[in-house]
Amino acid sequence: LLFRQRQAFFKAQDIVKTPFIIGIAGSVAVGKSTTARVLKELLARWPSSPKVDLITTDGFLLPNEILRRENLMERKGFPESYDVGALLRFLSGIKSAQGSVRAPVYSHLTYDVIPGEFVTIDRPDILIFEGINVLQPGKLPKDGKIVPFLSDFFDFAIYIDADEKLIHQWYIQRFMR
Repeated sequence: LLFRQRQAFFKAQDIVKTPFIIGIAGSVAVGKSTTARVLKELLARWPSSPKVDLITTDGFLLPNEILRRENLMERKGFPESYDVGALLRFLSGIKSAQGSVRAPVYSHLTYDVIPGEFVTIDRPDILIFEGINVLQPGKLPKDGKIVPFLSDFFDFAIYIDADEKLIHQWYIQRFMR
């Protein structure tokens, strides 16, 4: 009887799977976004047809208004310019298989977070999470408390690197288009 109950438990269809999270980091213009998009398409073609979503950290930047007020505009893109609490809540929601987890949207036309606009991620099999600082640990508190890092939520991490001269060339080409 116990064996049959155990078998039924493990065969249950309503078991929520924990999403597999891949973090992709690297310098500006090194190819993180391109790599993430290609990886998303390749993973989605697996025979099991997993649901693969992609989110960048851009939407989690503090709005320009706050960056100006806090004198952080020159530090935009550095760890202190992100809403780390929102990043951690987002990843925690994804990793705990919550449905309809929202991420803010960033506009590369206005170079700012779009107020009130979100993309909704609903229980992906795989989430690709891409951004410059996703593998960088935060500052440890002086009181010794344990704090989570973004990378604590990752099952797999990729760091993309290239020769500095190439990165500089790619950065210039990005704005010449």
